Amino acid sequence: MGNTVIPDQDASALSLEERVHAAADVLRRDGRKVTAESVRQAIGGGSLRDICPALRRWRELTESPSEATSSIPPEVARAFREVETKVWSMAEARVAERIAITEAAGASKIAMANVERDEALEDNERLEQRLASAEKMLVASREAERQADLARARAEGERGAALQQLALLTELLAAERNRSADAQRHAAELQGRFAAMAEAVDAVRAAAPCDR
Repeated sequence: MGNTVIPDQDASALSLEERVHAAADVLRRDGRKVTAESVRQAIGGGSLRDICPALRRWRELTESPSEATSSIPPEVARAFREVETKVWSMAEARVAERIAITEAAGASKIAMANVERDEALEDNERLEQRLASAEKMLVASREAERQADLARARAEGERGAALQQLALLTELLAAERNRSADAQRHAAELQGRFAAMAEAVDAVRAAAPCDR
């Protein structure tokens, strides 16, 4: 039912009004109800705002007073046509109104979607800036950590060298102290020897005869 029902014609070569009229003719011939929606489905789509005027003209052409029942007076048929025209005008106005409402709602949704998209882009840009800043901070932190490790290694090296030098100085001081103690002992020994020699000299002098 939703496919085009225009027979033996190239639909692309026809105007919209011609396609609407052809579709309406086929629908009526097949005993189906001719409405703007059934015509739209028959021609494979389109805007009801454009289809309704073409369908109204088809009705004016196909439902002329000559085709009306002879029992209906012309003024009554004319009145019917006027009422029908008014009904179709009201229907077209309602369709146009609904289309306008739908388009306005669509435009509003599109505008809201654009706003949300822009906000998302701004949030994404801010996030990228934060990530870039965090990456810079991480690089700086790693560099500072590397420098701290180098400084710590240098300090450990200097501390080891200082400890080695301190140990060497301690050994030298101990050796010097040992030499000093040995010198002191040797000096004490010499002093004792000198004292003994002095006593011996004094004793010899005392024992010598006084022949002068």
